[in-house]
Amino acid sequence: MSRRHWLPSLLVTLGASPVVDSPAGSAGGDAEALARGLAAVDVSRIRSDLEVVASDAMAGRDTPSPGLERTARYLVQRLVSLGIAPGARDGYLHGWRRAWRQIDAKGSGIELCSPRGSTRLEFGEDYVFSSPREVADVTAEGTLRAAGDGSSAALQDVDLAGAWALVQGSSGSLRRTASRVARAGAVGLVVLPGRDGRDPAARYRNVVHELRQGRLEEPVTGVFPVVLLTFRGQRTLEEFSAACAGEETGALSLREVRRLSHPGGQRWIDNVCGFWEGSDPDLAREVILISAHYDHVGSPGGVVHNGADDNGSGTVGLLALAEALVQYGPLRRSVLLLWVSGEERGLLGSRAWADRPWLPAGYRPVAAVNMDMIGRGDPDSISVTPTARLARHHNRLERVIRALAATEGFERLKSADAFWSRSDQVSFAEGLHVPVAFLFAGLHEDYHKPTDDVEKIDMDKIGRVARLLLRVLDALQEDELDLHRRQPPDAASFGRRVRAGMVRDDLEHLRAACLGWARERGGRWPQDLSQQGSTLDPWGRAYLYVRDADERGGALLCLGSDGLPGGRGEAVDVKR
Repeated sequence: MSRRHWLPSLLVTLGASPVVDSPAGSAGGDAEALARGLAAVDVSRIRSDLEVVASDAMAGRDTPSPGLERTARYLVQRLVSLGIAPGARDGYLHGWRRAWRQIDAKGSGIELCSPRGSTRLEFGEDYVFSSPREVADVTAEGTLRAAGDGSSAALQDVDLAGAWALVQGSSGSLRRTASRVARAGAVGLVVLPGRDGRDPAARYRNVVHELRQGRLEEPVTGVFPVVLLTFRGQRTLEEFSAACAGEETGALSLREVRRLSHPGGQRWIDNVCGFWEGSDPDLAREVILISAHYDHVGSPGGVVHNGADDNGSGTVGLLALAEALVQYGPLRRSVLLLWVSGEERGLLGSRAWADRPWLPAGYRPVAAVNMDMIGRGDPDSISVTPTARLARHHNRLERVIRALAATEGFERLKSADAFWSRSDQVSFAEGLHVPVAFLFAGLHEDYHKPTDDVEKIDMDKIGRVARLLLRVLDALQEDELDLHRRQPPDAASFGRRVRAGMVRDDLEHLRAACLGWARERGGRWPQDLSQQGSTLDPWGRAYLYVRDADERGGALLCLGSDGLPGGRGEAVDVKR
């Protein structure tokens, strides 16, 4: 710690407290507990956490990705080791689903068949698609019939009803050719390489790569199958056809299976939640959210972007705050520590939590502070938003932060109003209607570049931001909070919203699970569901259910992990 920070630290050690513009006009904190908590912020621990979170092993923590999942597991392990309680309905992970378009390369393929045998064509090597939008759960089967160049004239004397149309190149637009053969009754279109000498494997390399990597995008429905054979696929077809020479016309058939990598084109993504219970019998039901996003941009072009500052710094800063809270002990109010995913994809994780929030029954959020990129820039400077210039959102949290910032060496408090809508605080302001604040150290030349690495991070600054947040929490423990002219939702209305979100989650989970079971098990349920029980859903997550039967029939209802039948009577569930 640099010299200009010695005096504030000495004051804390001696038990002195800075003068804070408390919302209620009276101190609500605990000076001794605050001193313990501040002393627990360990820069060496911050560094070791960041060396894990921003390591190459996490591959840039893209949303979604295995690296993001590994990071979530690491955060959960740290919370468990600290004794921080789970803060989500199902434990530490608040799962949200998102449309995900990715091909299951192993489960997809083409089989050429004749009475003499069969051979298989592999996606990416033997055939490709012209667009990422071509992937969906599709199965198409029929005889293979030559259709010239696919022009209207070529199709006049060809019976394509229930057959695959095989065309050489394509007459004009591939889309128009597909439309013509579809109107002629074909089940799909197979296109041989054109005469330009270009292999479709090279031409559509980027499409193949994107489909294998996956993309957060809604899969399309009603796909008419169009496959483009590569040079290798064409040789295989010709060799197989030659081996079948002499067989009766129409004996060669083709069956294509396309499969999405995740059931129903949905993928689970996790926010990580830790809950620090308050001590006051009444105020403990008021919850202050402290958040940071833990995702980054992944490895664009195959180059890992570690995102040490964006937002590895906020991620480990929140862990440092968790350690400080453990040493502080319970505050009067409760605290939800929330690591959100999907920020780089458009604030998706925080919007998912704000859209379907979860807190224990009877609890409600009253304020939120978010931090992002807090490990670079001038050591004595930090930025905050909303300031008074954002009159609609301005609240007294900013005043509390401003009053306490200098005690941690932040002598210059700048405005981050220009970044108001660019991080997760806006989700909580608009979705939860609570007063929010955002701490931010500014952009730099390594922003969203592979050079945003651990060695460039000011670990001391991260620690001081964590200490500042502990001071803010300590200052927000007075009997009455009056942070904004618009009051947060009361417990009853927030509780209704939580329950409504649980119902929606349960019903969507049930329907998606049933789609997955239908696909993987040929329409069969995983076991006898005549009684309440549990099984694994298609994503490998524990799934509780109950069969609700009466004289009119039976319906399968989802039970949340809390055992509550969230979907009961809310909509038409999946019939057995």
